[in-house]
Amino acid sequence: MPAFARAVLAQWRNDDRDTELNTRFRLESVAERDRDALKALAALRLLRQPRDPVSSPFEYAQYELFLRARLAGAEQPSARARVVRATYARIERPAGDVAAYRMAGSFVFDLGGGERTLQRALAPARDGQVLSLADAVALCRAFHTWSVYDALLPVMGLALRDAESARYVVDSAVRVPLRDGNALSAVIVRPRKPGGRQPAVLELTIYAGEQNHMVALEAAAHGFVGIVATTRGKRASRGPIEPFAPDAADAYDLIAWIARQAWSSGAVGMIGGSYSGFTQWAAAKRMPRALKTIVPAAAIVPGVDSPREHGIVQNFQYPWTRYVGNAPLNDEAAYGDRARWAALDSSWFARGTAYRDLDLMDGAPNPIFRRWLEHPAYDAYWQAMVPQGAEYAAITIPVLSITGYFDGAQLGALHYMRAHQAALPNANHTLLIGPWDHFGSQRRPVPVLGSHVIDAAARVDIIGLIYDWMAHVLRGAPRPALLADRVNFEVMGANRWEHVASLDAMATDTLRYALAGGAAPSLVVAPSGPADNAVVAVVETDFRDRAHESGTFIEVSADTTLDVTCAARFDGPVLARPMTLSGAFTGTVAVSVNGRDVDVAVELHERGADGRYRQLSYALGRSSLMRDPTRRQLLTSDAVERLPLPPSRIVSRVIPAGSRLVVLVRVQKSSASQLNYGSGRDPSDETIADATRPLRVTLHAGSVIAVPVRP
Repeated sequence: MPAFARAVLAQWRNDDRDTELNTRFRLESVAERDRDALKALAALRLLRQPRDPVSSPFEYAQYELFLRARLAGAEQPSARARVVRATYARIERPAGDVAAYRMAGSFVFDLGGGERTLQRALAPARDGQVLSLADAVALCRAFHTWSVYDALLPVMGLALRDAESARYVVDSAVRVPLRDGNALSAVIVRPRKPGGRQPAVLELTIYAGEQNHMVALEAAAHGFVGIVATTRGKRASRGPIEPFAPDAADAYDLIAWIARQAWSSGAVGMIGGSYSGFTQWAAAKRMPRALKTIVPAAAIVPGVDSPREHGIVQNFQYPWTRYVGNAPLNDEAAYGDRARWAALDSSWFARGTAYRDLDLMDGAPNPIFRRWLEHPAYDAYWQAMVPQGAEYAAITIPVLSITGYFDGAQLGALHYMRAHQAALPNANHTLLIGPWDHFGSQRRPVPVLGSHVIDAAARVDIIGLIYDWMAHVLRGAPRPALLADRVNFEVMGANRWEHVASLDAMATDTLRYALAGGAAPSLVVAPSGPADNAVVAVVETDFRDRAHESGTFIEVSADTTLDVTCAARFDGPVLARPMTLSGAFTGTVAVSVNGRDVDVAVELHERGADGRYRQLSYALGRSSLMRDPTRRQLLTSDAVERLPLPPSRIVSRVIPAGSRLVVLVRVQKSSASQLNYGSGRDPSDETIADATRPLRVTLHAGSVIAVPVRP
């Protein structure tokens, strides 16, 4: 490899200075020209310093450490361990706490995964192929990464512990008593300096693993007491594992306990995403006095978007119950067995058995999943878990909600915001939303998501922003500049942020389209007069046919075809000029169904001038819950009914001239979600025997879609 890397270096050039240096220091390292590698790395850090003055001087510390250890001649493991320990201390000691935390995080690496990446990069050369320069560089980079971690990981333990203990007081085995006799386990990390009473940053999570220690350490690196507590039954917490239900009461007890500790200033801020976003709202339900702010990212709402989306249970929730419910730690082996879950979905769909019997087919009782299925509407069981009505009105603390256009939990995050502002119109609630998925909304967005290249403006350090918010609320620091108003959103394609006072203000106008029939169903400007019941389109779905399926889910792609299985399609006019869609579309569908219920989606797509389709948004829900999500109201068979659409997903995107909007009205028939055969029985109990005839959904005049736009 050294000779190969030297040959690559003889040809490698790149006009982008950052790319040139980032690749050159790695190639020089593989070539065993260590001093040249260190020079290139130093130049890269200097180039990046204006962008990130805190961390750039210490970026890629793992590679610097490897080079300096090799220059010291530390080849044997025992000698390498001594040199690495001393050298890491010299590199790490001058760094600030945040830079040192990131430095330590760079040693979290899947060595097996790195080796697999290397083997894939080697495969063409083994097959005798002539490598392109790009492939040769990729091979060198894969070898460099794997070889550095292979050398360092076995000897890093003492070096990392030395650095951590010099900066922090760590207690990994705290038990927090609860009023009912149970207890929550917690990791608490306190900065050694400045000492004294400090505000705490807390995450309450159902996920138990090494990441808990790292999250607490990260909060301490930002100058707070970092606390990560695990819910009942997880890690060393006492009590049965029960997602959602006990967390409001437990969070109250936990926060009260924190406020009583000698190291606590009496102020607590909460962080975390997904499930840990929910636990923040669960804590706010009872508003403990010490809770001063919450920052829920990608927060789910039990009963609204998890485990069901507006009434429709999503299959991925079933293995999740195994992941968190099998043992005190996360059951990675079960959750990662994709073949098992794909086979279960496929078998259930093909056989047409009752959804309630998924666990019987899986061969393991699942009381958590079955308990959820006993509550198909947003009833008192679910409502007890998060604030309702007057409880929202009592949440007067600052709230920062974060979500993404491609975040599966966006519906939950916005449900909380809308409910909070409905109960308290002047609620101190700020939203940050951009072109991110579920995980990108919680930490750092990826630069490319599916087929979508994220605008440079949207590549936000979300973790850094969260701690700037904590410093603002808990220590009086300035409000982060990006959060200039109540709603802060990135306009995809325009590479800019907009800041407005409300969700409604994301748009300045509304385009109202009617679904029109005829030889080519289309979107037309909605008439202002009363609508008749003329038939616009008919969608027939044969649930006995298991060779075909159709479903609505988040898509981040640009395809030349659009799946219209079990769907009616309506094309809008070609846009003569660019249009910015901004906000959530709304609408009403006038339907008659030859059954008592149907799961239906309205999808909004862009068809570009290039012929590619891009999903913009969709609204998905169970028709019997569209008027009132708290109780099921069955349809009258074959009667025309006008149903309000459930909330759709917010998006802000420039639609170029030459494009057109396309609307699909789709019946949900997918192996990845619960089926609704339309009999009127509980869909968890229906089987293929209930599919006595194709389910026919007739769309009538009066079906209107309102699209929010801005200049």
